[in-house]
Amino acid sequence: MKSLKIAQAFSLVLGVVLLAASLGWAQALTGGIAGTVYDRTHAAVPGTEIILRSVATGATRTTTTSTAGSYEFPQLGPGAYDLTAQAKGFRRMVERNIMVDVGAVVHLDLTLEVGEMSQTVEVTAELPLIEPDKTFIGKTVDVRGMENLPMLDRQFLNLVLTVPGTTPGAPGTQVEAFSVAGMRTQSNNYTLDGISNNDPQVNGPLNAFRLADAVQEFNVQTSIASTEVGRNSGAQVNIITKSGGNSYHGTLFYFHRNDAFDATPFFLNRGRQPKNPLRRHDYGGTVGGFLLRDKTFWFFSFEGFRQKVQEPATARVPTDTERAAVTDPVSKKLLQFWPVANTPQLLATTGKNWAGTTPSQNNNQTYLWRIDQTLSKSHRLMGRYAWFRGRTLARQTDPFNGAITNLPGQHSFLLQETYATGRVVNEVRLGYSRNRTFFQPIDVSINPATIFTDTSGNPCPVSSTHAWTPWTAGCRGSRLTRLPAEASERARTCRRVGRQTPTSTLKT
Repeated sequence: MKSLKIAQAFSLVLGVVLLAASLGWAQALTGGIAGTVYDRTHAAVPGTEIILRSVATGATRTTTTSTAGSYEFPQLGPGAYDLTAQAKGFRRMVERNIMVDVGAVVHLDLTLEVGEMSQTVEVTAELPLIEPDKTFIGKTVDVRGMENLPMLDRQFLNLVLTVPGTTPGAPGTQVEAFSVAGMRTQSNNYTLDGISNNDPQVNGPLNAFRLADAVQEFNVQTSIASTEVGRNSGAQVNIITKSGGNSYHGTLFYFHRNDAFDATPFFLNRGRQPKNPLRRHDYGGTVGGFLLRDKTFWFFSFEGFRQKVQEPATARVPTDTERAAVTDPVSKKLLQFWPVANTPQLLATTGKNWAGTTPSQNNNQTYLWRIDQTLSKSHRLMGRYAWFRGRTLARQTDPFNGAITNLPGQHSFLLQETYATGRVVNEVRLGYSRNRTFFQPIDVSINPATIFTDTSGNPCPVSSTHAWTPWTAGCRGSRLTRLPAEASERARTCRRVGRQTPTSTLKT
């Protein structure tokens, strides 16, 4: 009885492992070729040898038609293929340049002609308009738009809106991506080379990667997902990166934009302020090829982004009268963090008396490495790593109101093994992805010790309750003169000067 329970427990654990593995593998969405081989009388030709060869890498797969004359090549990477069909008593037929897209199953029926096998009939394949072997509705997005169109930020996911049935996400939502069939923008599922590319914190894509020139193509399923994919009920977005080949190839690009042709924003123009300057540089390139022909292939991509811009802004700042009423030394020091009012004529109508620009910087770069290894005719390995790193700085009218520094980072790593014969196709993927966001405090550049001082310039001491003591010599009776409500409230909070620097409240 004990051995039976152990066997049952082992079977249960094995079943869970296999289920988890199948769920992981189910994220793959590549392409395929399927069809039937006939003779001139439209009778099936069983036992026909079908050889499929990748034009880029020379990798081949072989299968044999069934008793009904049908054949199938699933799990094909996007690209061009040559297909050869040969059977005894028939001429060899070669179909050239069969284009396979992500998520597309090319249905290709062949009609063999009677003759010697040494004779060859060559045909240039044309993609059929109907795909009877596909069970879902979707579209492969033409990535040439990223290379030829002047896209604002060269984010390839922006092209998703060219797919029928997609609508932009509502402004202000946590994930402003897109939706299909009335689904939420957070119901979409994103995969990169077959592994998850989702941010679980917001249920959105890890879309900081700049891979415009490194994407081979990507497909968007807008109907109920087929059995090959899952996780979410919305759209299924699968992205495939480029690989090397038997020839060296590469690209270089550089895009630049400035404020030469920009108009002055309304409030800046009303306040007779200069327009906000803009400097944007987007540059990079790709290169790929082979280390061993027909065996080892490599690919590398880099894209850098540099932007300095002065964003237009308006604010309510202390007026000249309010500044003149400030007599307390500490309050006077706090006034340095607010600019001088330059549009007092607008205060009565807009509630704002300052118009200007605030600096914003965004510097980032994305690296991608990929290597493909053919071990045998039916056995291949692939490894790919994408890395995004950068730094952003956004500052508004004062450090208490939005000086934010961020050091974002994203990682995506993949190892894949593919074993494919005429009867068995098996793919195993091991993937890892990470999204990192690091925010510094908005007052990171401010040292309270230089603001809250006594008459000798020494920092005001702190009591055991971590509150500023008002009865210290030089600080006795110190009070903040009334500033605009929002500024005064924020100015009352500062950090204790010491090793632990806990938050402290100034007593008045």
